[in-house]
Amino acid sequence: MKIINTKKFRKLRSENYSYNFNKINGYFERWGKTQEDDPDYCPFGCEIADIEIVVDGCPKGNSGKICNFCYKGNGIGAPQYMSLETFKVVFSKLPKILTQIAFGITSVNANPDTISIMKYCRDNGVIPNVTISGRDNLTDAQIKELVSLLGAAAFSIYQEDKDQCYDLIERFAKAGLKQQNVHFMISLETLPFAYEVIKDIQNDKRLSNINAIVWLSLKPKGRGVIYHQLPQDKFTELVQHCLKNNIRFGMDSCGAHKTLKSLTDEQRKQFGNCIEDCESTRMSLYCDYLGRFFPCSFVAGEKLDIWENGINLLEVTDFLKDVWFHPSTVAFRDKVVECNKNCDNCCHFQV
Repeated sequence: MKIINTKKFRKLRSENYSYNFNKINGYFERWGKTQEDDPDYCPFGCEIADIEIVVDGCPKGNSGKICNFCYKGNGIGAPQYMSLETFKVVFSKLPKILTQIAFGITSVNANPDTISIMKYCRDNGVIPNVTISGRDNLTDAQIKELVSLLGAAAFSIYQEDKDQCYDLIERFAKAGLKQQNVHFMISLETLPFAYEVIKDIQNDKRLSNINAIVWLSLKPKGRGVIYHQLPQDKFTELVQHCLKNNIRFGMDSCGAHKTLKSLTDEQRKQFGNCIEDCESTRMSLYCDYLGRFFPCSFVAGEKLDIWENGINLLEVTDFLKDVWFHPSTVAFRDKVVECNKNCDNCCHFQV
């Protein structure tokens, strides 16, 4: 295995698994023994990581309006967070092929080490990304600093404070952030607002620099159990509405199969290769604020094999042996691969 790391690119070359990652625009491609091969998983560890660095301290709680669909169940209590020193230990355990980290936060300011953690990533050749909301009360100086560090930012939009979010999106764009997406949790209950946001993307100048709207699948967990998944026919209508109106959109990997089913045969030929199904334990991992590894954030805490408590990354000595090829990880990965190919759904949740 050989890793090539420049200011613009990170590349991996090996006999049976290779990738190219553009650090500037986020473009990523991978292949196996030949460029036609699509590997089931990365044998060298995770390409990307989802790391939670703070829980609770939700800024929406300041208005008394915590999200009814929050699968994490985050509240307004004092935030609990991962310190910079703990992050450095976690980072040291991760494989050198890592390209980017998506940071899980309730707000930028809830963890006093957020900026320092992102700087540490950049200093070590890994691109930090983050999702924030309009409730995040950021100064112009903070936005400028974030723009200098982030590869991309996603903005979670909520109906009661959408204008605050649109204002924040515009401020980030004016500060020079090139990669901006909108994150939207899609369900039967939020569908009418989804069409409202699509109309806003077409007409509101504050959203003129948005790259895409990303549909996030409802997970029946935490407070999300009171909401209802969007049935296939409604999801198909939404996807076709976006295509008809030239609205750039994406989806989390949990919604990949539902998206593919929403496309015509011709559309599938055109867009199919851009859609990736579940990558948990195949190319990605999740780590909570305590430094524990789980296949993904939704499986964390579930009474499934060892995943109620996960694997403590702070204690492992060999990432590949102790984590990536741990028997429970391999079993989970095998199930994901099988589900991706045959059952068209998450191997644990109904999404």
